[in-house]
Amino acid sequence: MRVARHLRALALILVVGGAVVARAQGGIRLAPYHLDVGIDGTADAGWGLGYDHDLSERTSFVVNAMYYEGTGDLELAYRSNFHFSSNNDRSSFYMGPDAAVRMNGVAGVGVPIGLHMGVRGGLRGFYMDLFAGLRYRIGDKDVKPGEYFPERSVPGLLFTCGLHFGVGWK
Repeated sequence: MRVARHLRALALILVVGGAVVARAQGGIRLAPYHLDVGIDGTADAGWGLGYDHDLSERTSFVVNAMYYEGTGDLELAYRSNFHFSSNNDRSSFYMGPDAAVRMNGVAGVGVPIGLHMGVRGGLRGFYMDLFAGLRYRIGDKDVKPGEYFPERSVPGLLFTCGLHFGVGWK
């Protein structure tokens, strides 16, 4: 009896959640060009996949899963955007905070937080997102000496930029 009640509640949540997502403006993004440059000059290129979602005409969020080639880092990132003009069906400039969890077996876990700005097309059909920002990595910065980080530390302050492509719907 309890299991049936929980299954009905789960089915209701899935149906309502699916209807909300289906009616909302969203998009799937490919991130082939993403670069983090440390204050010491070390650069790390990454690629990944993400999801865009417009909450209103002026606000949106992005969730990305990234892989960085040089360090082997895996990152799960969240970006919140405030658009300076309507983001419905046209390009708009935006600015907002971002936060991520970045992990690898050598450097441990870091939490980059920062501020970014960019321009993104409307989510209906094909769109692009060009952005730049500053992030500071909180967390474990000591690493084993190696080819990528010979100084035994991960840069704290990072400049980040990227060009992401996506396909969206309304």
